[in-house]
Amino acid sequence: MGNKKRHITSLEELYGAMRCTGYTFPKNNIEQRISLKGQVEFDFESLAKEIDPEEIWNADRPKKYAKTLIKNDENTDSEIAKSWGMAARGSANISKDTLKKILENQKRNKPDK
Repeated sequence: MGNKKRHITSLEELYGAMRCTGYTFPKNNIEQRISLKGQVEFDFESLAKEIDPEEIWNADRPKKYAKTLIKNDENTDSEIAKSWGMAARGSANISKDTLKKILENQKRNKPDK
């Protein structure tokens, strides 16, 4: 016999599944064991060997956080929309070649009446 699909049908089943997968805290030992089986083993010992507490404690001063300001020279969405609207009405400063291509594209895509 094949395995039947099992769907979550109630809120309590959803919470149970979340507790077993580690998305919320387990309620009992069974849920905790299931949750721990699903977690990847991590070697804390090797990570601890890489960190030098003396270097942290002997630091002269903590490094200051310098927030870099990014100047946005690009146009905003409303300015872009306005310029596209002007181009569509023919009042924008676009080259004749570009305007010719736009008009040819419009004629090609225009459905016959």
